[in-house]
Amino acid sequence: MQPVIPHEGMEPGVYFGLSEDAYHADPALGSTDLRRLLVAPSEFHWTWAGNPDPETQEDTDALTFGRAVHKLVLEGTNAFQGLYAPKPEGPDVLVTAEDMKVWLRNRGLLDKGTKESMADRIHAIDPGVKIQDVILAEAKRNGREILTDTAYRRIMLASAYITKNPHLARSFAGGQSEVSIFWIRRGVRLKARLDYLRVVRWQDRRCAVISDLKSFGRVKPGQPLAQAVTEAAAGYKHQAAHYMDGLAHAKRMIRDGIVHGFVDREWLERVATAQTMLFAFVFFKSQGSPYAQAKLLQPQNPLIEIAQRDVEAALDTFTTYHNHFGAAGPWVSLEEPQELSIDEVPRWLL
Repeated sequence: MQPVIPHEGMEPGVYFGLSEDAYHADPALGSTDLRRLLVAPSEFHWTWAGNPDPETQEDTDALTFGRAVHKLVLEGTNAFQGLYAPKPEGPDVLVTAEDMKVWLRNRGLLDKGTKESMADRIHAIDPGVKIQDVILAEAKRNGREILTDTAYRRIMLASAYITKNPHLARSFAGGQSEVSIFWIRRGVRLKARLDYLRVVRWQDRRCAVISDLKSFGRVKPGQPLAQAVTEAAAGYKHQAAHYMDGLAHAKRMIRDGIVHGFVDREWLERVATAQTMLFAFVFFKSQGSPYAQAKLLQPQNPLIEIAQRDVEAALDTFTTYHNHFGAAGPWVSLEEPQELSIDEVPRWLL
């Protein structure tokens, strides 16, 4: 029997309620891994969870923004506000030590001491006074991440442009969010984490729909936003192909009872018996004027066929390099040096 690689990780199955950290820590190959394999084996291995010493990705404002939008759109306002809070700002918020001193002096009170001691005196007199340091400390104790007021308003606006759009409003409703799938194909352990999975009537057939929330910000001067979304969606074609492969395996595993977590059994049955599937990219604009639009991909779409060939090539590369170097690496290039051909050189360099 062909050994399965990577050797360690989650058992094949459909998982509901699996944490994001647990999913990302598993060395099974996801769509981002496959895209990196197409760039270069070393590009993949550099950040792969199966690498004993991977390069860790630094958190950025853009990543925080994306996670926050996902939480709000996929799980709702209560879940979002449980994890995020706007930074307290405005004329009614005491921010600096001087702000506190002025507040105390205006009431004929002692305006000396540390910010902490002055905050205690102020709240002893009026617990309703907004003191930025106190609010931030309380949010941190409760595990909430602080967003700038600009980011907070932008996140709420992005959500509104999706939930108020009659064509997009149901994209993340009536189903299950954060569905994790692990499966084995060609002796390789694979994974996918669906933003949202629902079942609808599509062209008179029961259809399982994968809705995936994406941001875009790169727009050429004068370019129609709809065209920018088209280009962005085409760039993610490998994810759509990989996720639809995962959903096909998930339907079989649901029928076989390989399901983990709490989920409605009737809904699972509708997924397992769906006659077709559809991938829906829901894009929101992360910079400048707000905008949201969806792009749909069916399994027979030529872009999916192209992506499937690329995925097979990526799996070939993974198997070759894993067998040659193992998980630890380094995954140095196995390509033989070739003479530079003029056909490879862009015309603007000639």
